[in-house]
Amino acid sequence: MSLFTKYKKNEMKNNKYEKIISVKSYSNIYLEKKEIYKENNNKRGIYKWTHKKSGKSYVGSSIILSRRLGCYFCKSFLEGEVKKNNSLIYKALLKDGYSSFTLDILEYVASDDKKQLIKKEQYYIDLIKPEYNILRTAGSSLGFKHSISSKERMAKEKLGK
Repeated sequence: MSLFTKYKKNEMKNNKYEKIISVKSYSNIYLEKKEIYKENNNKRGIYKWTHKKSGKSYVGSSIILSRRLGCYFCKSFLEGEVKKNNSLIYKALLKDGYSSFTLDILEYVASDDKKQLIKKEQYYIDLIKPEYNILRTAGSSLGFKHSISSKERMAKEKLGK
């Protein structure tokens, strides 16, 4: 029995199965970089990175998608976030490269209300249960655990105050 069949049976049993249709999908991410910027410029919405082999995913949102997605193409940004926050999606992108991932725009959100955007992101996090998301609550640091080196650095900073 395939993983998808197992997933589908479990979801149907729980009566929660919903098919997610992306607004836009990119499978050659590095080659489609300019297109990603152009098509998502001045748009707000929900996006999902998916590892092609493992199926693991990450769900995020942004009020300016082109700017947020642009961060994923900056190697120094990714490395800094891995050091600072131990980000799983950034680690995977650095290790496996863009060719190992697909990028989907799940939904564009027309409202200027950031709460509406976060609410939509939470909907997709709850539905997809993305493995690369460290935080399970959209727009919150609830559940975040600082690394030992971060804790030591913060303690040193507080000593001087």
